Amino acid sequence: GVQTVVAPVQTAMNAVIDPVVDFADGLANLAGLRLENERLRNRIEDLEREVIHVANLEADVAELSELLDLRLLNNLQDIAVNAEVTGRGGTFEQSFTSNKGMPDGIHQGQPVVDSRGARVGVIAEVSENSASVIPITSRDAPGVTVRLPNGARGIVEGQGTGRLVLSVLDAGERVLEGQLLQTYGPFGTSDAYPKGLDVGTVTASATPSAGSIRVQVQPLADLDRVEF
Repeated sequence: GVQTVVAPVQTAMNAVIDPVVDFADGLANLAGLRLENERLRNRIEDLEREVIHVANLEADVAELSELLDLRLLNNLQDIAVNAEVTGRGGTFEQSFTSNKGMPDGIHQGQPVVDSRGARVGVIAEVSENSASVIPITSRDAPGVTVRLPNGARGIVEGQGTGRLVLSVLDAGERVLEGQLLQTYGPFGTSDAYPKGLDVGTVTASATPSAGSIRVQVQPLADLDRVEF
């Protein structure tokens, strides 16, 4: 008889208590899920940072491997000094600083090349522990005598815009888009660059006008990304 009386009451109470218990359990589970989500989110951020770090290391290894394979003409390999970029100029100035100085054999006026042998710039100032480099695209960089594929000579000068300009006097032939320009070698009193350094490629074909040619050149070195 007691069961007959109590059973409906117990059923009604369970109908109220069970949702409350389920709700409380749900809150506890939700708090646990939030903590787990936060832990997983932090782990993902850590892994993303590790991926970026590994990618940077791989880029450094690739460039250092190129340096090991670099072969310069005229026995320059024996006197070349490997250096790392340790500082850069502002937004509009591509100059940079290396970590080698006078004790390493660095002197003002020496040419600087990247890991592929492409001309980057020239040493401007030297201290005991560092050297500043003027990029080839700077207006302050000295012009360089280059050899065209047909044997003619030209002068390449920086314009301060990320590109170079080739000037050819007494031009007898066209220059063609994509032609590679290399240093001519010691010529005159102001151009002491060694022979065979890559400078850049002609951006557009040009025909002599009044016996001369003036055309833009794209530097072969990536000045924004060079690290060694």
